Amino acid sequence: NFICYANSDSKFRLFDVDSFGIRKTIAAPIRGVPVVCISTLPEKDDFPTPPSTPTILGKPLKKNCLIFLTNEQLWMVLIPLDGDPYKATSIIVHPCCEHGTGYASALAISRDRRFIFTAGGPDNSMHMWRADPGVLVAQTHAYCNPMQPFYDMLTEVQLNDLKDFFYLSLLRVQGVDSMDTRKTSYTIPITEIPNLTRAMGLFLSEFDVENMMNEVKYSQYSSTGFLIDEFDLDTFIKLYVNYRLPYDSTSVEELEENFKTILDSLESKESSQPENEISSQSISRDSFLKLLQTAGEPISRKNLVESLSVLLGLAPVSGNFEDSCILKDLQDLKEIDQYLPPYINGEEFYRTILGTDVCESDQPDMVNARRRMQCKTTPSDECCQTEL
Repeated sequence: NFICYANSDSKFRLFDVDSFGIRKTIAAPIRGVPVVCISTLPEKDDFPTPPSTPTILGKPLKKNCLIFLTNEQLWMVLIPLDGDPYKATSIIVHPCCEHGTGYASALAISRDRRFIFTAGGPDNSMHMWRADPGVLVAQTHAYCNPMQPFYDMLTEVQLNDLKDFFYLSLLRVQGVDSMDTRKTSYTIPITEIPNLTRAMGLFLSEFDVENMMNEVKYSQYSSTGFLIDEFDLDTFIKLYVNYRLPYDSTSVEELEENFKTILDSLESKESSQPENEISSQSISRDSFLKLLQTAGEPISRKNLVESLSVLLGLAPVSGNFEDSCILKDLQDLKEIDQYLPPYINGEEFYRTILGTDVCESDQPDMVNARRRMQCKTTPSDECCQTEL
């Protein structure tokens, strides 16, 4: 039994009610728009099959669907969810913002599973829509290779990088400096997932990395009863497409605002701190290092030394695999203190420590998808979830 819910990063997640763990993360077919309601449309025996469905493919796919509602659109997605954009379709049901005055607020499925009802807000309207999941089944037969939709969501450069890093991981598992005969394989251990995602510039939290590894590990458990400890390239491509963030850049204002939020929370918790140790604008060097090792997802002392050494230019590469001696002279945080400013504010954090390049003000602002769709966001404290 799973509970499906949507988060603020345009992701659907399947929560296992037995083990209380996240078993799958799927990118929503639309980005940057909050999900208002979620429901399911079970398969009905007399649902028509479109004439265009090839008969040589045998029995059509199951027509169970996930129905979800945004502020103005109604979406229908074939189950099981896998992130394939061809398995989803939508229609504008309650236009809002520049399109109209309506905001969708609720949906319901008729008892005969043929119709979907949606209710608006300021427009005081309710609509009835006829559901035909067979159209989505026909769309899935528009391509021969089931991986083609996922390839199309990546650029040629990204796809080549994924292949290169995957085969580099295969070499590293066997030993980069090994002189033995190389073994050809199509799979690598799931322990390589964190390194692959970070090599592609996808820096997930440790929580999400663990979810990604568990998703592969339990992917066939329900059907075979066995756990998986290896994965192939196509599996990783699906993981990367579904886990990557729904926006392309982060603004300086967001970095400074998030940094200030952290300082405000620490200032309220640690009122016994010496004066100027933590303020609304900056944090002392010692408090900053302590924060990284204690708050949120704590960073171990060894990893903190390694990360700061690389970020500050004291070590050219990470010392985990290719060069185990690169960090032998940097074993203590005290040796790194001299390279950090005494007090760290938002600008020092993203310029000095992260080394982030900031675009000039006369260049066009790279606004992420969530900010572009901010006008379509309505405040809601309700949690959208449904049991599958």
